Amino acid sequence: MNNIFKLNTREAVITNTPSFKMTVKINDMLRPADLKSVYFIREEFNDKGERINDSTYEFFLNPEEMKAIANLMYNV
Repeated sequence: MNNIFKLNTREAVITNTPSFKMTVKINDMLRPADLKSVYFIREEFNDKGERINDSTYEFFLNPEEMKAIANLMYNV
């Protein structure tokens, strides 16, 4: 395990259809303490339910950036 991550991980499935799944995962960081590691995980599935494509986008965000994203999503 990477020693810069705390064990406090949150994960939520945002969209889950037979052909597409989007998950957001957030880890607290140890250094710097106020930083979050945020993963956006996208998966695509064929008609048999087999994963055919996926990609993960990782961002390191501080509290102000997290709040800005949350406000943007809330006010859409």
